[in-house]
Amino acid sequence: MGSARAPLSGYGPCEVYGNVYYVSYNQAGNYSTWYWEIRYYGNGGGQWTNGTCYWSVGGFASASGTFTVPSGNAYDSYIVLRSGYFTKPHNAQGYLIDQQNMAFSINGNVHDGIGSGTAYADPGSAPRIPKPPSQPAAPTFVSAEPDSIAFKITAPSDNGGSAIITYDIFVYDEVAGPDDVVGGWQSGSSNQTTAGKVELSPSTKYRVRYRAKNGIDYGPWSAFTMMETEAGVFVSDGTNWIGAGPQVSDGSAWVKAGPQISTGTAWEEPIDV
Repeated sequence: MGSARAPLSGYGPCEVYGNVYYVSYNQAGNYSTWYWEIRYYGNGGGQWTNGTCYWSVGGFASASGTFTVPSGNAYDSYIVLRSGYFTKPHNAQGYLIDQQNMAFSINGNVHDGIGSGTAYADPGSAPRIPKPPSQPAAPTFVSAEPDSIAFKITAPSDNGGSAIITYDIFVYDEVAGPDDVVGGWQSGSSNQTTAGKVELSPSTKYRVRYRAKNGIDYGPWSAFTMMETEAGVFVSDGTNWIGAGPQVSDGSAWVKAGPQISTGTAWEEPIDV
């Protein structure tokens, strides 16, 4: 809450007073609601008017009007000239766009005893209106088994002003179309494994992505990360056991076989998107 009080320029002890404060926010409309009030203080000085005085509010919000001070009220502690509510828009991230002082002014030029003056009040700040979380980084590969993959996920850089509740994690076939989901689950941990959640095939490439959810909604999906399971069958080269997944010979060695795309002159791995 911000309030201010300032003397008027007349020979009497009159003052102008104003206050402004945050009330609430509207999630759907993305705006905050504020209350303001402007008062005239006679302070027992006996100043009264038989004509019109002017008041105005400017800066953070704008309004204006007129008032008179009847002789019967000349010694009252104060008169509320006007009060009300107004709204302020917030930006796409939920933060208040416009933040400035509010000026409360009185111009009592019809009476030398009242005079003129302005009080400046700082309304303070409104809380951020919560939004869905931002897009997290792509998952990071850690290790693989013939039927599972281990990887890490990270919290988004912006939780949207609301604590992250969980993550949706999805595994897709290598060509990750909307219907290529192998399986998914929810978790709050950064260390993830498909074991016990999604059974994968040996020597197979998969794409993994995830998204965060806070108290408002889900955020956008991360980018995909391509990951590959280990071979399910191994053969010995005399010294080591080597995964024996699908392989082809390049004339001098056997190399793992996977889908490739021709550029017209060479075969290349598909590009992660």
